[in-house]
Amino acid sequence: MVAAADPNPTALERIRAQHPVISLGHSAAPLLDSARLDAIYIASPPDTHAGYAIAAMSAGKAVLSEKPLAVRLSDGAEMVRVATATGVVNALNFTLADRAAALAVGQALRNGEAGDVVGVDMRFTFPSWPRPFQRDARWVAGREQGDLLREVGSHYLFLTDQLLGPLTPASTHIRYGTAAETFAAGRFTAGDIPITIAGRVAAAPETYEWTLMAPNDHSASPTGRGCTSATAANGRKSPRADHAAPSTPA
Repeated sequence: MVAAADPNPTALERIRAQHPVISLGHSAAPLLDSARLDAIYIASPPDTHAGYAIAAMSAGKAVLSEKPLAVRLSDGAEMVRVATATGVVNALNFTLADRAAALAVGQALRNGEAGDVVGVDMRFTFPSWPRPFQRDARWVAGREQGDLLREVGSHYLFLTDQLLGPLTPASTHIRYGTAAETFAAGRFTAGDIPITIAGRVAAAPETYEWTLMAPNDHSASPTGRGCTSATAANGRKSPRADHAAPSTPA
């Protein structure tokens, strides 16, 4: 990394203290046009993703962006169009795709060890929103760019789509508080496999769970048991292969 930009002076000083040789500025525009850069990493609020990514790809630069792709469907469609037209390398930073648990489940699905999948269930609980480590990012608390389903659920929906997809939405139910969601649930299908997701803000421990359900005589991971899930108490996702029996299919 040779350069970075952030409109927040405090953030720039923090970066300068950690990486004194990096060129820093308040505006990203000079970076997008710079001939000395081959790739751009976009870690700004979601509403800015489309503008930065389109400019960078149009300048021939590879792009790695934080999710979500965009906050408006039209912006996302334009990003895909420009990526296709320019042919530059591009990716979204969905961090669960290469975790050990995800790779183990993918292998079990490919070699038939998981058996016939009968469902996937995703559940998340947060004692408060935003989570403590995100409170400086004010956009996370709002409906336009943040909320729990977009910020957390998207990781697990991407993982499910990667393993079993494509996903087709069937129904959604969202309840809002004064700003962001306090409850969100959805049903999808992957072929004939039912997929459910639910997240809530409630007075309970912070948890993240992803469960692949298979018949009792098969396993969903090389451990010989029927689920893989993720649970964390510190506000950060930490997927692992749990040794838990599968849920009984409804």
